[in-house]
Amino acid sequence: GRLKPLGRSLGELFDAYLEAEKVPAALRAQGSKAIEGLFDLNTAAVHTVGGLSEFPSEPLLAAGYRFFGWQMLELNGDPKPALSVFDGLTAALGGRDLARILTQHAQIDEKAWPKFSTHALTLRGFKPGAKAYRVDLPRALFEKLAAKPNVNLQDFSAALSAPSAKGKAVAKSVPLSFVVASDGEHTFIAVSPDEKALVKRLESLKDPKLVTLRTREGLDELKSTPRSGGGFLTLRRFANQLGLAAGDSANLLNALPQHGDTPIPFHIDSTADGPDCVITLTVPRAAIGDLGTLAPVLALAAGKNASLAAP
Repeated sequence: GRLKPLGRSLGELFDAYLEAEKVPAALRAQGSKAIEGLFDLNTAAVHTVGGLSEFPSEPLLAAGYRFFGWQMLELNGDPKPALSVFDGLTAALGGRDLARILTQHAQIDEKAWPKFSTHALTLRGFKPGAKAYRVDLPRALFEKLAAKPNVNLQDFSAALSAPSAKGKAVAKSVPLSFVVASDGEHTFIAVSPDEKALVKRLESLKDPKLVTLRTREGLDELKSTPRSGGGFLTLRRFANQLGLAAGDSANLLNALPQHGDTPIPFHIDSTADGPDCVITLTVPRAAIGDLGTLAPVLALAAGKNASLAAP
């Protein structure tokens, strides 16, 4: 695509830097090829995100599940470019050479550097060759980030200081799995801390009874006119950002008139001369009703938290 020359330039710069740091040629080639591949992936995609419904009892793992939720990307075409990108990134980021460079030049402790691994998957309804790329984010990394004043990780900060369940050790890391799979026509890239839930969600896409976007109400605006891009949001998507406990957020959304499920569509229009890009968000009456009910409750909760935090 149009971004391929940029990817090639960045790959060459990355290769030159690693060569100066005496990184082996094979590893340099994998890393630079992965960077080039990122800019060569099909940009025509469907992207969807959501929250997980079940959480571990361990505080840090639960915070990771709430923070990352799940995301899925659907691209047209063969999975080989995506697999090549993830293979290259895993080899480059998981190698000892990069950890050495970061320790020397960025003062990043090796204990805070993620661990990378891969394994094959079999998904019902998908072609053979699916693969999972797992990144284990160490507890030390979250401790380092939570200590920075300009990084807002309140949920993780609370989880790091919370005691573990009686008789159970604290989590040493938070897993994050990237799954790449193909049905023969499309490539799917999905990510979540809960790999089992991710696999179930991917396999559910092949269920003939699955409700699709074509049949969902409230999306006529997205179906009628071709755009440069578009999508929709729901209030439920922001449940983890309401500043309430996970159970309280779910109960509050369930009590709203439309349960926070009304689609709030947006579309993107762009022109080459300029270039200009305009994003238009349309908030339906039903979503406004939910917002009107939600706002006073959140204001009351914020006031209560502020009074508890006051000296």
